[in-house]
Amino acid sequence: MIEEPRKILLVDDSRSVRSQIGGLLTAAGYTVILAEDGQEGWEWLQEHEVDLIVSDLEMPKLNGLEFCKVVKDDQRLRHIYFILLTGRTEIETRVTGLNTGADDYIIKTTHADEFIA
Repeated sequence: MIEEPRKILLVDDSRSVRSQIGGLLTAAGYTVILAEDGQEGWEWLQEHEVDLIVSDLEMPKLNGLEFCKVVKDDQRLRHIYFILLTGRTEIETRVTGLNTGADDYIIKTTHADEFIA
């Protein structure tokens, strides 16, 4: 039996970030679903399943913290590993994200190999 690639929901309001990171993840063998903001990601999750969510922190409509909170508050979805992605490096930002329910926090400038790992 052939195992299906893991599905990752990548949420970022920047087309270039979606393209760059989506390309990295696709090249690494993952199935990548793209959303422009937390609201679009949330709506997609109502009909589909993913193994991982990588979400930008700062976005219009539903930002990364708000998106993380609604996912982690939903009994059906809270098991999904949630990574916040941002250019901000302040410790307070990381602590806030983790306290909101995020499982991890990655800086956008992270090297490609480290990001995939």
